[in-house]
Amino acid sequence: MKPDDPSAANLLATASLALKEEIAPLLKGEERLTVLMAIAAIETACREVALGPDLAAHQAACLAAHNGDGLAESLCKAIRAGVFDAGTDAVDLHARLLEDAKKRCAISNPRYLAAAEADWTRRTAPNRRD
Repeated sequence: MKPDDPSAANLLATASLALKEEIAPLLKGEERLTVLMAIAAIETACREVALGPDLAAHQAACLAAHNGDGLAESLCKAIRAGVFDAGTDAVDLHARLLEDAKKRCAISNPRYLAAAEADWTRRTAPNRRD
């Protein structure tokens, strides 16, 4: 742990590192798997502490831009009613929702996000050769 930095992110990172470097190597079988799952959960919590505020701000901006009351339920009703089936609002909402999904994935599974973005880039590149 960094000296004089008892922040939640630092405490979680320190716990994860200790489990990964000091405890997990000593274990085998199901006990090791349990510790590895705890490490993954702690690392997800670290990312949520770091990235969560940006995600929340992004979601609030999306809701504010696309419905008056700022409630997700109202936006869902508008989508189901076909309000965003076409036009520039539809394009903007799609981009915002895609960005929201990427931000959520950056917290929950950043390795998958990196692989998916690399695959998307490869598949949409001009002059691709498959």
